[in-house]
Amino acid sequence: MDWCERRLVIEGQERTVYGFFMVLAHSRAEALVWRESMDQLHWQQAHNEGFARMGGVPATVRIDNLATGMDKAGPTGRVNAIYARYAAAAGFHVDACPVRLPRAKGKVERRIGALVGSILRKAPEGFDSLEQLQAFTDALASASARKRLCPASGESVAVAHAREKELLRGCECLPEIFDTVLTRKVRGDCTVPFEGRSYSVLFHLAWQQVEVRGGPGTVSFLHAGREVARHRRATAERVLVDPSHYEGPATNTHEPPLPLGKMGARLLEIAEAPVQLRSAELYQRLMEVAR
Repeated sequence: MDWCERRLVIEGQERTVYGFFMVLAHSRAEALVWRESMDQLHWQQAHNEGFARMGGVPATVRIDNLATGMDKAGPTGRVNAIYARYAAAAGFHVDACPVRLPRAKGKVERRIGALVGSILRKAPEGFDSLEQLQAFTDALASASARKRLCPASGESVAVAHAREKELLRGCECLPEIFDTVLTRKVRGDCTVPFEGRSYSVLFHLAWQQVEVRGGPGTVSFLHAGREVARHRRATAERVLVDPSHYEGPATNTHEPPLPLGKMGARLLEIAEAPVQLRSAELYQRLMEVAR
């Protein structure tokens, strides 16, 4: 898989868009996903959409040495930490291309030009939206798969791809996208610090390690590979607490916090009650009575 950058007419204006191109090595089935950026969030989202079009996730993915994928280039280099977590969650091994060896990703290099060139020839006037461009691209790729031949089997790419999909890992394993990932220790009050805020998690995780993933608008917390809490990200509030995190039966190591009691429950009820609105005339009549 690899990116391409093109200037296309969208909504009547020429814009720079980025195509994420993916080819399956056996059948040569392909997908081209258009994005407005190549940052980590768009990189992961393009993977998710590409795998969905392929009908599953392959065991190995060969990528170029771009920063969102590799911190240190080459097959013996170092995979970007965030991308490594994404790959582990999706269930594929990252195989980085050798440096300065274009033929190592020739299947992608050749087909990007062919498919994008076909788009430009068939729709020179451009597109009304990025969604329309994507739909046009998907239809073109599907038609091409029915005409091209799979070099390994001699059948059409579409027929070979139908069999190849049976060997791919299901797309239900694909994770939600995230641009930040780190490990934090849960504090004694069952909260986790992240980006200047405190987020509650389940009470029985106090003093244990959790993985924090910051995504677009949300932050999720994972323990033993399972999501244990989710909150809104980058809010005005500095402390975000879910009361249900402090409820439930005791475990072998943790007792749930003491209940609020009658007074605490009443205070919470008052705090959550809507403000009662009264007209100004009511207060004027009260003043008349007071005189």
